[in-house]
Amino acid sequence: MKTRDILLISVKNTWRNGRKTLLSSIAVAIGVASLLLISAVGNGAYTAAETELGKLGIDGLSIRLEETKDSVLDPDYTDFLEKNVAGVSSTMPFKLKYGSGRLLKNSSDAVIWGIGEHMIETMGVRLLHGREITGSDIASNARVAIVDDKYAFSTYRRTNVVGKTVRICLADSWENYEIIGVIASQTEALNALAGGKIGTFLYIPYTTMNENIDEYGVDQIAIRCREDADPGVVASASEQYLSRIHAGEGTFVAENITGYLERVKGIVRLIKLLVTAIGGISLIVAGVGVMNAMLAGIEERRREIGIYLAVGAIPGDIVRNVLLEAILTCLLGGLSGCILGVWGAAVIGNRIGVSCAAGAGEIALALCISCLCGIVSGTVPAIKAAHLDPINALNRE
Repeated sequence: MKTRDILLISVKNTWRNGRKTLLSSIAVAIGVASLLLISAVGNGAYTAAETELGKLGIDGLSIRLEETKDSVLDPDYTDFLEKNVAGVSSTMPFKLKYGSGRLLKNSSDAVIWGIGEHMIETMGVRLLHGREITGSDIASNARVAIVDDKYAFSTYRRTNVVGKTVRICLADSWENYEIIGVIASQTEALNALAGGKIGTFLYIPYTTMNENIDEYGVDQIAIRCREDADPGVVASASEQYLSRIHAGEGTFVAENITGYLERVKGIVRLIKLLVTAIGGISLIVAGVGVMNAMLAGIEERRREIGIYLAVGAIPGDIVRNVLLEAILTCLLGGLSGCILGVWGAAVIGNRIGVSCAAGAGEIALALCISCLCGIVSGTVPAIKAAHLDPINALNRE
């Protein structure tokens, strides 16, 4: 039989078996739609998790002292690290204290950051208005502060509050600080993880903090690595350099916070793959349904197949014919499933406020899997049809 004849017969039989074709296609469509839907939602969840983690501004490296009485670091270590450790892009000394903040009459618990220069570059936060804390602010123990946009908007109903005054309480002492900058909020993701129990973040010069609480030095040094540098290598080199130059002060420990975040992202990525694989089970079930429908169709068309064989068709023609019918059925279901899956992902994305979309590669892969499903589910019926005995098939009542 010619290829054109096989194609025409396959299309005719697929159309003629309308009910079976429809039900089989629906099964495949549901499988493909669920696969695309789960994949799209997984993409959206991974992107959202990556975005929220990026908002924290806590990636990079952090160095601290252990096994010392007070575990205080000299802020000048930041210059030593920038100049002598390869792969270091910027550094910033900092320390954390818990306190309170009051903007007009809006009081809240706060995490007070005593920071040095290069906040924007080192912490990876986004400056919306004003400026960051400079060396002159640190040298003069200036009463200046940086707040986040959520805190500003909750009081003034706008984010640009540069020039306003925020009162900060440290060690039971309230003082006024001029707001010199507003950054994009870092606490939204943390509050979501902690059930809304983390206060706002307020940033002041570490020298001002030390003056208020009668302390010195800093707790940790944040390090931003260059893009082409390995954070693990930079962490090890920083530890070795400080331990060699400042031996006897204690044990310097560098934490690779970027590595922790990458592990979290890896877990989210693994969950996405596992859920997608579970969604693929429905496509396997659909393939079994197509196979059963094709086997039933072969039994009903034994006489027709016998006629084809009697007039000169070879078993290979029958195999191609049945396989093509199975592929057309599954491909029809695959196309419908892609449309349904893309639409469903868009609806879910709009409802939950997350961009859920299946990529062109995933849609193409779903169609390829549909064709593969047709080949696998049609193989057994095709072989059975090709091995029918023409005489017995023609004599069937």
